[in-house]
Amino acid sequence: MRLGADTYWGDPEAMAAAQEYIENWPKLRRYGLGMGFYSKTQGTGKTFLAMMIARELVKQGETVHCIFFRRMTEVFELPYAERKDEEDRLRDCSVLILDEVARPISEPQRALYAEKFETLIRHRSNYNKATILTTNLEPDELDDIYPRTYSLLAAKEQSIYVNGVDARKDNLNDLNRELALNGEIRPII
Repeated sequence: MRLGADTYWGDPEAMAAAQEYIENWPKLRRYGLGMGFYSKTQGTGKTFLAMMIARELVKQGETVHCIFFRRMTEVFELPYAERKDEEDRLRDCSVLILDEVARPISEPQRALYAEKFETLIRHRSNYNKATILTTNLEPDELDDIYPRTYSLLAAKEQSIYVNGVDARKDNLNDLNRELALNGEIRPII
């Protein structure tokens, strides 16, 4: 990912918070303090900011694991050996990025997501492992859907509301064309 602060087109306050997080990482790491990037609007740069932090922390030697939230719940359906390896990565990496924490579509799904989400975040919280999440849910919605997990997250995260418009609709077409012509891609996770 070659995109960074100089190519970010979104909320300058959110970028400043992400840069401050990176600068203060050695202090924040000790306590497992993470971040939550919230915005009702898609395409405001939440994942961009989380991946920028991930890239900078990897450069500092940290183990960072990025996973799409719905994929996190599928881990528990894997064969035992694969599941064990993935569970270990999710629990024990220095920084876990949970991208697109979502609203479940049914009550049984909510119960499953809530249980798996809480178990993971409780372990990470107990062992001072930082978690960074992105979501289109508002903090109060996350609290309503996953109250036990949100309580754990709120104690150990800086919540950042990312203002802005959907940049995918306005800004990325030219950039994606330029990258393609250069034989590059723009990975998200």
